[in-house]
Amino acid sequence: MHTIRTRAVDHHRCLHLYFPENDIALARNLSNFTPPLSALQMRLCGQSLPMWYGTEGDAFIDYGIDEHWYAATSEAFRLKVDTMPTRIEDYRPEPWGWSRASRKAFLDVGVRAEALPDDEALTRMRLLSSRRTTALLSRGMAKALPFAVTAPPQIFTDIDALAKCVAQMPHGCIAKMPWSNAGRGNINSNITPSTEMIRRCADGIKRYGMVCVEPCHDRVADFAMLWMARDDGTVEYTGLSLFETTDTGAYTTNIILPDSDIRTKLQQYIPTKQLDMVVQTMGPELERIINGAYHGPLGVDMLVARTDAGYILDVAVEVNMRRTMGHVAHALAMRHLADGSTGRMYVNIADKGNPEGSRCEPTEGCDIDVYGRLRHGRVNLTPPIGRFRYIFEATSRL
Repeated sequence: MHTIRTRAVDHHRCLHLYFPENDIALARNLSNFTPPLSALQMRLCGQSLPMWYGTEGDAFIDYGIDEHWYAATSEAFRLKVDTMPTRIEDYRPEPWGWSRASRKAFLDVGVRAEALPDDEALTRMRLLSSRRTTALLSRGMAKALPFAVTAPPQIFTDIDALAKCVAQMPHGCIAKMPWSNAGRGNINSNITPSTEMIRRCADGIKRYGMVCVEPCHDRVADFAMLWMARDDGTVEYTGLSLFETTDTGAYTTNIILPDSDIRTKLQQYIPTKQLDMVVQTMGPELERIINGAYHGPLGVDMLVARTDAGYILDVAVEVNMRRTMGHVAHALAMRHLADGSTGRMYVNIADKGNPEGSRCEPTEGCDIDVYGRLRHGRVNLTPPIGRFRYIFEATSRL
């Protein structure tokens, strides 16, 4: 069993790194990795996102931050996560996700190599981060659950076998590269001509060694179960995330609600008893698959599909062996959404005519209670500069 080597520091103090390009970095598998410009811009614009999901005493890597925005936002929402610390060795590295590139990002700011996973550990985590894990989890869940779920995805290493499978899918299918995120790298047979799809899949098999294929679904709800892989090898359930996607499955928006309200929304499709069974079954399955090789947050994307026979659950659309926007949304729901309010979180592209954002106070026009919970209004989760805006908005239901 491969484990991550870390120094014996206080594990309750983490040095967070927002690294949204990690899935792309996993595909490249390089330390000196240059991300696409948009991915780099997303990281720089979102560098302070750990303020919202970190815990008191944590810190985050920043590359320069608007001090007025940071101070005013921290005060209004009672945030206690620090900017770049001077004694990095007192913190445990906690990236958005692990890859050779995210390890290099820690090394670049002075984190010592012995505090970071070695090449062997990173290789194991890279394999766990591929869609092979999704297929393994889906098959294990289908066997263990006492009710029917959607057919598990299939992994192909041979293009002829893949082409035969695609031709036999009556409602179409989606082919996915092993490492891709937010719907990127997906090929929908109902949209892409068959010859083009097979060509791209052949390229994927040649480049990555495998391609994942799953049937298309008439999706009516997208959600995720959130987990934490502990240092002792256990995997702990931490909550739910409800989100919206495009027709092709690309993430667009998180709905910010308490877990109890998310469960109520899902009850119109799936009995609560079934959701409870999924939680009880998935934890041991994840522990078996991970086998102590990854420590940190992870999320399992799921969906409810409409069929002629009724609604059915897809228990593993994607396993994200990293932190997700769902974890951020869950932290907002738990800590910063006022009772009786509904929230949304999304990423916007800034107005080209105003790239540096508004000069108003960070919380101007917002109704925030004394506990740092948003009742009504719109807040920038990160300084409103650069190309991207990370937005949290809430409306009162009372």
